[in-house]
Amino acid sequence: MGQRIRAARKAAGLTQQALAGSDFTVGFISQLENGLVRPSLRTLEVLARRLGLPPSYFLDEPAPGPDGADLDLAERLLEAGRIEEAAGVLAPLAGGAAGALTPRARRLLGVWRLRSGSPGEALAHLEAALAAAGEGDPAEKARIHQAIAGALDRLGRWEEATGHLAEALALLHASAGAD
Repeated sequence: MGQRIRAARKAAGLTQQALAGSDFTVGFISQLENGLVRPSLRTLEVLARRLGLPPSYFLDEPAPGPDGADLDLAERLLEAGRIEEAAGVLAPLAGGAAGALTPRARRLLGVWRLRSGSPGEALAHLEAALAAAGEGDPAEKARIHQAIAGALDRLGRWEEATGHLAEALALLHASAGAD
């Protein structure tokens, strides 16, 4: 539950102080997020109201992975440059079970972190996406390679970035020739 509170707080762009307000201490919010204390129903109601979520969001078991509609929405928001709105969809995934995430979900997490100014964190998500993709969809793998190239570019690792762009092009050419 603590991870869900933290992810929702970050998605809402709130600090621990802002979430605490005058009702709680920053230390208490930190303890909640780290799973050291369990909130009362009243506490959940207050936090949920501040985060614009129903209290059940924190009580319901998280789904094993994101559904396609969520990923479609996140992808459209990222393409439109609406990073904060995409964060609202993607931030809960970042705190979830990584094993349940598809290569596409991992790629979108990486693109979100890259566009949020965290290329190192983005690269970790993107490399995990590439590993999870295996021999899967060549078009998705090409998108992952392209995103990795963007992260490497931001990190000043241009030669590696060029290699990933070349791999993306090779995958696209190979899949076009197979059609």
